[in-house]
Amino acid sequence: MKDVLLALKHPKPDERAAVLRILGHLKDDLAGPAILSALTDPDAAVRATAAGVLAERKAPGSASAITPLLKDPVPLVRGVAATSLVKLDGAKAASLIEPLLMETVPTVRAEVAASLLPFRPAVAEPVLRESLRAQDSAVRAAVSRALAQTGHATALPYLLELVKDETPRPRIAAARGLGHIKDDNALSILKPLLADPDVAVRVTAAGAIGHLLKRL
Repeated sequence: MKDVLLALKHPKPDERAAVLRILGHLKDDLAGPAILSALTDPDAAVRATAAGVLAERKAPGSASAITPLLKDPVPLVRGVAATSLVKLDGAKAASLIEPLLMETVPTVRAEVAASLLPFRPAVAEPVLRESLRAQDSAVRAAVSRALAQTGHATALPYLLELVKDETPRPRIAAARGLGHIKDDNALSILKPLLADPDVAVRVTAAGAIGHLLKRL
């Protein structure tokens, strides 16, 4: 464990982020404090990784530690912080992240809207519709990923649109997301993607179907 913790001081940010993902799977008492300390890392990707890992661990105090990142100077971090808080606190986090719907960065706005959808659909829907019409496929892919993370059936109508996107990236993200939606309709939406012209979409759809079938 000592060597793993020392690796958090590696000069390369991607190495530090990789260590955080490893720590996320460890039950050692030292892992939690180490991940918390990474929330103040000088690199944005490392801070975002730390927030995501804490959300998966669901350790006490994680939400309050992540909340300051909603004001992080880097959009990536703000977006991950918002989705992480919803994972941790559900509806209680809605009031904290709703102001981020006014973000000027489209991907962050899309992620926040998707996270709010199960709790405040009337507020989230206009932003989601705007994001689905975005010319940038990265925004549409961000919507897909964020909707998938909700795991909620309210995401299905939007994912149904995204699996028909003209570019592969949003279709891949939507297919992956459908594998985590607890709804019988997800399977019927995924099956046509097995004949998608893009091989990555087909492979992702097959994996998502396999994941759903294991849960039946």
